[in-house]
Amino acid sequence: MENHIYITEISTVVKMALEHPPESVRCDSEMLNHEIFMCTKGSADISYGDKKFNISEGCIVFLQKYEKNEYTVDKIEDFECIEIYFDSNLPIFGETHMINTNSNVYIRGLFERIVQIWKFKSSGYYYKCLSIFYELLSEIIRLQDEYVPGERYDKIKPGVKYLQEHCFDKNIDYYTPASLSNISYTYFKRIFIKKIGVTPIQYIVKLRMDRAIELLKTKRYTITEIADMCGYENVYYFSRVFKKHTGVAPRWYIP
Repeated sequence: MENHIYITEISTVVKMALEHPPESVRCDSEMLNHEIFMCTKGSADISYGDKKFNISEGCIVFLQKYEKNEYTVDKIEDFECIEIYFDSNLPIFGETHMINTNSNVYIRGLFERIVQIWKFKSSGYYYKCLSIFYELLSEIIRLQDEYVPGERYDKIKPGVKYLQEHCFDKNIDYYTPASLSNISYTYFKRIFIKKIGVTPIQYIVKLRMDRAIELLKTKRYTITEIADMCGYENVYYFSRVFKKHTGVAPRWYIP
């Protein structure tokens, strides 16, 4: 009979930042939960026992519980990460190791959603976080099994550049990237998903929501103005998309 892995507990989800100060964090106590974290900004050197990793934006590190090792994070440049502490009935990854997601926006989006939902703790938040965490683990495992050769990604670079340059256009054309890449939309979308982790439409939404969050942090614009600056003509539709992305409506968002 096949043994299925399942999550027995998510104990905490937190966003950590190392700026000036501190320069580093050290811990020599035994890990009582598994930890998985994603670097969302900057870079750092991670030491965990005899394992050493140089991580940068987009890298994910999994730390195995019950290993009594000195755990050190030395900042190279301003460093931020999202950490999830959890337990499972069976080991998921087997050992402490690092995965480079190549800045997979879908995986990053899952990390950002889970930390926002955990932070606000609205009704049913734990089960929402659990659902997102299962999806996150599924995507990480899938990512390890897939690889897109460089020459295939080169084909869609003109299209990716178009999406990045026009992501805030209200009438962005999702077929233009394929035309610029001289391939069909279906083939463009297939390579795009394998490399980036989301569809072109989901990628645009992620870029728009990132900008919306940055604009909200300034506290200088109304929700209607932010919607317009992010490419949305309808502020109510923008608010629905924002809540789906972050777990909270724009007017209640707390950076």
